Amino acid sequence: MANILVVEDNLDLAELMAIHLRRAGYTPLLADSAAAALAALERGPVHLIIADVMLPGADGFSLVRELREAGDETPVLMATARETLDDKRQGFHAGADDYMVKPIDFEEMLLRVEALLRRDRIKHSNVLHVRESILNGDSLCVTFRTAEGMRQF
Repeated sequence: MANILVVEDNLDLAELMAIHLRRAGYTPLLADSAAAALAALERGPVHLIIADVMLPGADGFSLVRELREAGDETPVLMATARETLDDKRQGFHAGADDYMVKPIDFEEMLLRVEALLRRDRIKHSNVLHVRESILNGDSLCVTFRTAEGMRQF
């Protein structure tokens, strides 16, 4: 299943998020700062990031901005107590894909994680369905229906 990087300096909250992610079938990875998050990203694949804004050292906005400037398209869900429209605007302009305000509703968090991962899979899919035709960029095949049945080239 998907690896979810939780960037949260409140250890109790990070552990609660990890419990809910684990129960939903995800593999949570924990980082307590932007620097720790960058190190975790270098160690292996991460499919989604849940990041707080207020972190020691660089804040969550800076983390997301740095990732986007480096070409990293990993989906990011900001989860923070910063709730004003200006805060949300700053998060989205930094490159966040979604934004939740604390206190976290864990069921809502899981719904948002699922939606972000679904969108990311669609975005990076090399298979395109057009009516009854299938264009597969990985196998370089086209499959379509004819009077005799399905044909593949």
